[in-house]
Amino acid sequence: MNKKDLEFFFANQNNLCVSGASNEQITSINIKLSEKNIPQIPDSYIKFLQKTNGFNFDGLEFFGTEDITREEKRYIFPSLLSSNQDFANYEFFANKLIIGIISENFIIYNAENKNYAIIDTINLHTLEEFSSFDTLFNYLTKLCSPSI
Repeated sequence: MNKKDLEFFFANQNNLCVSGASNEQITSINIKLSEKNIPQIPDSYIKFLQKTNGFNFDGLEFFGTEDITREEKRYIFPSLLSSNQDFANYEFFANKLIIGIISENFIIYNAENKNYAIIDTINLHTLEEFSSFDTLFNYLTKLCSPSI
């Protein structure tokens, strides 16, 4: 994925696409995740964060390195750490990093299998699996907006 792939989202005022994360922000969040026994961010997701450190489009959210307060929406867009720390002690989430949500589903990276998945938040069943972040991102953005 390159910056051009995200131009549509940056141009739309209803979306949240913030400037890319710095190397320092990524290093810092990886340290914080490790301290909580949460897997570190995979390289393919780091590349995404370097382009946009937080992404919200039509019910699809990908978390960044920091919480983002959206006062106009009265909403705090959670960071990777905020999104994962409440689940870190559950056996199911061992070796998994929640990177986002879509509708009522988690979007995770499974560090053990080195793949991405969409899982149901209620019964934790895997709905779809993807071998790469780019494949996952393209699938979800087309699902949210077939015109892309």
